[in-house]
Amino acid sequence: RRAAREAARRLKAGGEAQEPTAAGAADGGGGEDDEGHRVREEESTNAAVPALPRGQCRACAADWLQEARMPALPAGEFDLVIVCDSLYDNKDSWDSLQVVLANSLAPDAELVLASATLRRPFLHEFTARCESAGFTRVSCELTEHAEIVSLRFSHIDSS
Repeated sequence: RRAAREAARRLKAGGEAQEPTAAGAADGGGGEDDEGHRVREEESTNAAVPALPRGQCRACAADWLQEARMPALPAGEFDLVIVCDSLYDNKDSWDSLQVVLANSLAPDAELVLASATLRRPFLHEFTARCESAGFTRVSCELTEHAEIVSLRFSHIDSS
């Protein structure tokens, strides 16, 4: 959670967020962000997830393997995707994650990868995979607790 909070603070400080629709890992429930904006968090199911009007945010947990086989997230709808503290000794699922990103990211969307400092080697390896698939690195920030990489989506080759 600390890495997620740091990623959110970094986006606010850099002015990158322009009221986008967002998807990322969620613990469930709902609430408000640091500025008091209402944020809805939903668990992903196989049922189609309806698109939100521009200017709203939804956090969606997604089983990468299931989502890659049977997409339920709206295709090409997400301007911002945050993958937080999810890249570690699970390389066998990274192909599926790349398929999910290719299916769900909108053109020029931003992908934020945040990992605990201990898991940086996995973050670096997945970031390299994304870059070789067409992502462009926008920024990289290392803090005491996490590393946060921001990538711009232009084209992804999920194969």
